[in-house]
Amino acid sequence: MKKQFGGIVAILENANIENCRNSGVIFGTNNIGGIAGENKGSILNCNNDANVSKFEEVIAGSVNIGGIVGINYDSSRISNSKNSRKYYI
Repeated sequence: MKKQFGGIVAILENANIENCRNSGVIFGTNNIGGIAGENKGSILNCNNDANVSKFEEVIAGSVNIGGIVGINYDSSRISNSKNSRKYYI
């Protein structure tokens, strides 16, 4: 089963996403973000206008969820990006 959910990509790895916008609704199970479920790269000048939420049957303590990314790794970068909607656990 897929565990990463993002409005633009599920996993961003060794790459950049620039000047993007996501809108709508995103549901997921583990790593859930408006732009990327997992960030191992750089997100620059992006906006999330989507509500982000876990599926109802998923236990809240097992979820990484955020307006821009679900999980952001140490070497990753988020710059000049904005979340304008809600995220629900």
